Amino acid sequence: MTDSATHSAEDIAYVRQLSESGARAPLIGGRFMAWWGLLLTIAYLLHHFALRGDIGDGRSVFAIIWAGFSVSGIAGQLLLARAMPAKPGAGSAGNRASRTVWIAAAAAIASMVVGAALAARNGAGPATFDWIVPVAFAVYACCLIVTGSLAGDRISIAAGAGAVVMVGLFTALILHADRYLLAAAGVAATVLLPGILLMLREPGVRAWADGRRKSVRPQCDRRRHPRPRQAWHRRLSVLGRIRPLPRAARQGRRHRRQFVRPSP
Repeated sequence: MTDSATHSAEDIAYVRQLSESGARAPLIGGRFMAWWGLLLTIAYLLHHFALRGDIGDGRSVFAIIWAGFSVSGIAGQLLLARAMPAKPGAGSAGNRASRTVWIAAAAAIASMVVGAALAARNGAGPATFDWIVPVAFAVYACCLIVTGSLAGDRISIAAGAGAVVMVGLFTALILHADRYLLAAAGVAATVLLPGILLMLREPGVRAWADGRRKSVRPQCDRRRHPRPRQAWHRRLSVLGRIRPLPRAARQGRRHRRQFVRPSP
């Protein structure tokens, strides 16, 4: 009765360990964060230079910048998703929530863009688009903090806290001439850099497969079920037993010669 209770407790502890390790699996969406963070940083920098009059005509250049951002982002997202190998922990709570919240985030930001475009066309002016930036950072903060909390990832949580700071900072400086330079720095710090760090921490497929084989391999008792010797091992064993025989024979012959006396 005691043995069965002990085994049951061990099984429960093992299942709990598996569930906790699955819940704390590393986030595997770092490459997508890094890609969108890179594109968004470049787009904000170009927007900043366009506002200063360094590039473009001051009107159509903004449409070109953000149309190129959208097309490049979607194309890169599809290519990265297609080239991404199977990763361990993809079914964990953090990774499943990450896919859902980032899709919802993209839909919310796209809705804000459409609304700002309609408002600007109806007389609100191009300054309406500036309010997309704090809304986007608020969405980033929610996504990063939620997924980081589920996965136990401090990088995502810290990036989410930085995005929260950027919401208030950009809103306070929304009339400043260099506001999009600030937005570019904020995206690089809260999306691009965390994405690179998460990508570097993703588990490798080969290492995971090796660990899975070791965990699945049955642990047999070697005393009851000894591992069969390989053919080369048997040959070496036989040679090891045969090789000392001629040496012992030679030593025996020398010993007999020493004690054999010549006959008179």
